[in-house]
Amino acid sequence: MIERENEIEYEEQKIEKIEKEFKKEEEELTVKIGELNQKIEDIRVEINYLSTQISDSRTERDRQIREIWKRLNLPIPLITIVSPQIISPSDIQEKRTRNVYSKYADRIEIILNNLHTPRKWGLIPIRTNYRSFFPGFKVTFTLDTDIGEILTKVTSAPKGTNIGDLEAGNYIQGGLKPWYNRHRELKEGNKLIIEVIEPKKRYRLSISE
Repeated sequence: MIERENEIEYEEQKIEKIEKEFKKEEEELTVKIGELNQKIEDIRVEINYLSTQISDSRTERDRQIREIWKRLNLPIPLITIVSPQIISPSDIQEKRTRNVYSKYADRIEIILNNLHTPRKWGLIPIRTNYRSFFPGFKVTFTLDTDIGEILTKVTSAPKGTNIGDLEAGNYIQGGLKPWYNRHRELKEGNKLIIEVIEPKKRYRLSISE
């Protein structure tokens, strides 16, 4: 009877050891998958941003061309525009940046899971849940920072989006590159804090300690 119990106990230990080994392997593979998915999402974010820049550039090009035809008092020829494919902002933002829901109504916290894109383009990604925290699309507001006031706005939306749209836009962009240049100590996973000073007009940007 004792031998049988010892045999069972021994086999149970073997099973436990096998389970631990496979669990560890699965966890390591899951981490690698997560890292690869993050790289994919970072590329998609850059594609989305550059596609929006192309759209804005084409709009400005067409405006300047029309102005020339107007000055010549000639009919404006039809200009065909092929819009670049824009990746759904909701698809990107949900995976791109993890925001920690704040218990404060006048403050949000944004974790930069990948610093390369924000630093390169001088932007702060904002999740859909926090969009209403800021003014409308391309409406200028002020960020108080440790390098002074920064005039910025919410940008990046499909062509034809109306200025002032309260739901459009995926990034805060404009004037932020000097701030990123000052904060070379920023690293993956750092948390940005944005607090309301005057709703829809003035905010404070800081880095969580």
